[in-house]
Amino acid sequence: MLASATLASNAVSGSWSEASRNVAGKISGTAEGDHIDVVVDSAAFSASLALTTLGDRQSVVIKSKEANTSVKGATITLQRS
Repeated sequence: MLASATLASNAVSGSWSEASRNVAGKISGTAEGDHIDVVVDSAAFSASLALTTLGDRQSVVIKSKEANTSVKGATITLQRS
């Protein structure tokens, strides 16, 4: 996966691609303080992604917006040791 995004004021925008599945799309959303909320869209699917950083922890929540998908989402939590 390859992605590139920019931040202007609180607006996040960019693009992404995934070569093995031959899909690509856009990234759009907002960033404020320790929180980033974006939507990733393509012709094949759409999903929301929320990233929050708090102290030594970071969490990523991905949720599919597609009704007919086998993978509904993922939650990843990271902590520095």
